[in-house]
Amino acid sequence: MTREVIGRKLADLDQTLARLRGLRIASAEALARDPILLWAVEHGLQIAIQTCLDAGNRLVAASGGPPAETYADVLASLVRMGAIPEALGRRLEPVPGFRNVLVHEYGSVDPLRVYEVWATRLDDLGEFARAMAAYLAPQSGGGRG
Repeated sequence: MTREVIGRKLADLDQTLARLRGLRIASAEALARDPILLWAVEHGLQIAIQTCLDAGNRLVAASGGPPAETYADVLASLVRMGAIPEALGRRLEPVPGFRNVLVHEYGSVDPLRVYEVWATRLDDLGEFARAMAAYLAPQSGGGRG
């Protein structure tokens, strides 16, 4: 069951990333001038990041190891389990904090930071999805469920 639930989350992540990649944003300044586009990018990033963290947290919980207490712990646990590469885990370290800003400090999110994450982290989130899917693939021997 865990494998199927995480698989659905990873499919949702792929769809969210495709939508985010489909946005045409010329610059951080252009994003800041367009409140509807800024809202769409913020919302899309929040969903993409939350989906990664939810999928990862489910896998960590199913592994039988100690539960992750924070979102940063989720990523560290996934690295320890071999579900995602260490280098990817390091690149994603700031992502849970950015998610917290989007969720809790949404009134003061810096459009430059939103643009930076959109421009530089979509590939990392996609790599996360591919690594998790590979870990869960029956022939890999990884995962549970």
